[in-house]
Amino acid sequence: MPDSSNSRQTICCVGEVLWDALPEGLFPGGAPLNVCCHLHALGEQALMVSRIGSDRLGQEIVRQLESRGMSARYLQTDEQVETGFVEVNLSVKDGPGYEIIEPAAWDFISLTDEAETLATKADIVVFGTLGQRNDVSRKTIQQFIKKSALVIYDVNLRPPYDEPSIVENSLQEADIVKMNEDELMTLAGWFGWSGQREQVVEQLADAFNCRQVCITCGRDGSALFNQGSWTRQKAIPVEVRDTVGAGDAFMAAFIFGLTRFETDRERLRFAGVLGAFVATKQGANPPYSLDDLIAFASDRGISLGFA
Repeated sequence: MPDSSNSRQTICCVGEVLWDALPEGLFPGGAPLNVCCHLHALGEQALMVSRIGSDRLGQEIVRQLESRGMSARYLQTDEQVETGFVEVNLSVKDGPGYEIIEPAAWDFISLTDEAETLATKADIVVFGTLGQRNDVSRKTIQQFIKKSALVIYDVNLRPPYDEPSIVENSLQEADIVKMNEDELMTLAGWFGWSGQREQVVEQLADAFNCRQVCITCGRDGSALFNQGSWTRQKAIPVEVRDTVGAGDAFMAAFIFGLTRFETDRERLRFAGVLGAFVATKQGANPPYSLDDLIAFASDRGISLGFA
């Protein structure tokens, strides 16, 4: 059963904020922002640390966050560089393709006094790989996570911004790591790990002393290696509209479940439900309530354990 008695934690998501250009229009995005929005929708105190331009797209990011009841306090404004922008190609066979414009304002996140203070107060900090493609933001993110309590790393590789040394440094700092199966195999090639999926995960956890490693496996569902024990969860069959942001939704729900559910199986089940729900919607951050997720799960014979 979920524990609703826990007070809300301060969860900071640090990294890229941008606009996803989809066939249906422009949508706020960037993996850390997607995670932040979903955590907020689930009732957590989630704060986004990033940088936007002083342009209309930056102003619209602020308006979008505030319309959701989210804080834009830690979005820095860059007077020289434009707000991030990504062209998303949904026709790619193995998942969305991305053309990520460079440079973007989120390449120049600074560790301001305000951001540094926030880092020391955060219960959880979430970060990824893409947000570190520029030296400026990479230095800020690495300093930010060193000051925080629980560090969660979403590998989320976006070629050509998938530098092995950046991933290695990030893994060294992370307590919990999440990635998809393809990314796991990419890391196995980089770091010389061999064997089946589970064996590779165990080698990763051992090499970097990661407390938990979560793997999403598409139609095979998900798996979690938690301090020597495995938990696996089947995928939820749905009619997919687009998969943009589904992995970020999974990540947010998993983080939510860390303190709200008692078992790893419940956490994976809830994460799978939100990921599947988002895949049936347009864009990475569709509006929903917890009641919507409960009903979505119930229609598929799944009980989330909420009263």
